Amino acid sequence: MKTQISIVMSFFCMLAAQLPAQDSENQYEQRQYESKLELELRSRNLPPDGAIFRSVNGQTYNILYAKTWQVIRGQVQIESGDIIIIEDRAFEDVTEQSLPSFEQHPVYYALQHYSANPTAGTTIGVVALRIGNYDWNGTPIEFYDCGLPSSPPPQTPEQIAASKRQAVLEQERIMESQTNAFRWLLLKSTNGSASDQYDLALHYLNGQGCETNRQQAIFWLKESASQDGVEASNKLASLNAKPTQAASPNP
Repeated sequence: MKTQISIVMSFFCMLAAQLPAQDSENQYEQRQYESKLELELRSRNLPPDGAIFRSVNGQTYNILYAKTWQVIRGQVQIESGDIIIIEDRAFEDVTEQSLPSFEQHPVYYALQHYSANPTAGTTIGVVALRIGNYDWNGTPIEFYDCGLPSSPPPQTPEQIAASKRQAVLEQERIMESQTNAFRWLLLKSTNGSASDQYDLALHYLNGQGCETNRQQAIFWLKESASQDGVEASNKLASLNAKPTQAASPNP
């Protein structure tokens, strides 16, 4: 009996140990999903000039990813110079006892550096940075800045080094992929299809995964053309290679 209880307890302990990991995985997926939605929302609400790098008080931001920037939406109430007052709607929970109830009330924002001239009554949405409060007829309201178009900030030495390492790794990955593809096509093309032989010829022509070898490229193009490969025949014509001039395969 004790053995059975021990087995059952071990099972539940193992299950409990797995739950945090599962929760953590679900939370990660939820964060990824929310980040994607946020990116799509920001992309749809860029300033009218479309610039994603924007400067506020001398600091440059990428507004697609800067967490301090928010999407502000509302109906234009008044425009005065560079300042736009917009009205949004907010819901307030006024639930009493067990009956849920919500009331809608207006919320106003001040916006500057909006790169267009919207008319009153127009609904706009834009990514902006809160910079404080704005005194609107004696009432403080949230004040947002759309920023001015800017160039990407210069990379730091660490970022430059990381970019170079990434470029080298990407080039190595491409070369490895091309080499593997070349070897695979070489094995398949001896008794392969016209398509495989044509692809192998292109690898030889372009030096993809191998050294450039025009003679071998022409050989495999002719092999492909002999199997009614239309692309190979057209390529031979463009290379001015006569079908009677054959070479032996010599990879």
